[in-house]
Amino acid sequence: MTYTDTLQFGQVGTHEALSALNLLARVKPPPVSGGLPLGFTFDGEPFFFNPLQYHRDEITGGTSMLVLGSRGSGKTTLLKTAAAYESLLDNRATGQRQRISVDDTRSNLGSEDRREAEWRSFIEDYLGSSHTSLSGYKLNILDPKMKLNVEQQLAILQTLCQIVEDRKLTSSERVALIVGLGVLDATAPEAASPVLLQQVIDTLDYQKYQQFQDRIRDQLLDKFTSLSQRQAANRLLEGRRNMSSEKFSEACSTISEILLLLIEEYDGIFGAEHSLHEKLSAPVVGLDFTQLSESTIPLVEVVVNAWRDSALSRDDFSLTTNCELHDENWSRWESLPYARAMITRLKHIRGTGTRIWRAMHRPGDVEQVGSEGSKVRELARNSLRETDVVFVGRMPKAQHESLRVFRDIPDNILGRLPGLGKGQFLVLIGDNWPPFFVQVMLDERLLEASYTDSARDRQL
Repeated sequence: MTYTDTLQFGQVGTHEALSALNLLARVKPPPVSGGLPLGFTFDGEPFFFNPLQYHRDEITGGTSMLVLGSRGSGKTTLLKTAAAYESLLDNRATGQRQRISVDDTRSNLGSEDRREAEWRSFIEDYLGSSHTSLSGYKLNILDPKMKLNVEQQLAILQTLCQIVEDRKLTSSERVALIVGLGVLDATAPEAASPVLLQQVIDTLDYQKYQQFQDRIRDQLLDKFTSLSQRQAANRLLEGRRNMSSEKFSEACSTISEILLLLIEEYDGIFGAEHSLHEKLSAPVVGLDFTQLSESTIPLVEVVVNAWRDSALSRDDFSLTTNCELHDENWSRWESLPYARAMITRLKHIRGTGTRIWRAMHRPGDVEQVGSEGSKVRELARNSLRETDVVFVGRMPKAQHESLRVFRDIPDNILGRLPGLGKGQFLVLIGDNWPPFFVQVMLDERLLEASYTDSARDRQL
């Protein structure tokens, strides 16, 4: 049984008022057996939203959603409405609540004209959970509680080291990192941290390199059941190794310096004193990034996603998310590691049942990423193609043509977009289901916990 099979939506609300749909005309939402009661169609029919069923019924290719619209159209409130309903559901894989995750990267003026993280009130006051500020945190990338294997540790450290140096590691530097991780794993796996790893690599000598290679050789030879084959392979491996003592020493010195920069720079967040395992395993995961620099935020998100992907790869649901919310994060696509990690995640969730909601003003936002022909812009554009459901709020006519990146939308439907009110959206589900309009229903408490444009106007 797969994660998708075990993770189902329980019904929220009643479907008695939902009339049978004309499957030939298909001018209304796809029929579903359960889902989130997000509101009503413009024809007055209840709108139950179930991206998992759309995926199972092959109406969509996955469970990623994008919310578009001008300022004040209700994008953030739609995300909060979906998250509020998701938080009421059970995860049948674990028997516990769905895990809702929010990476909070913007701050706005609150009710008393004080700056606060945009989602704090919603997470604390509406969902009754804790909102963790990462200011002052010192994360342990190699946190033993996250149970990364050596290969996963190497992948994440190599990515971060390449960001610090703004280049790819040389083969010798990569070997130094591998040997250091191997020594750390063999001697003190429960104390693993980038701080300890930096010290280990700083003290590595050529003998440690030889011992590491000998261990790999012995493991390889142990796989031969035939004595003659083992002896033949051993003779092949008896030659002098290509890595010289001087070359290895130089590579260790460079990696040690890079790790030291990683630890000391980037708001000091990779200083390895705190674990996020308890926070990430809570039913509601609210991480406040607002006090971190723009260069630090995407790196932390890369690390958190690596932890979650590692857990999912071993069928460990303690860290996996059921619903992720990313509010207007296009600027973070300037970071190539973030862009690559996000595209990988959007592809990865197709087989997991995780719902990812993203919000941005318009598809053209991706054209602000990088320069024409750059890898980051290509990945940002690809992120639009990885979207399975699109909610389009109020949108000026000048932006209508850009919406055709998703599908061919009739002109008469596009013509209605400038007149949409707050909470009103055109919904595109998959490639073939005809578009339809909905009015998202909001309650007063949720509105109070939502971001208001007037609050932002006061601070400008």
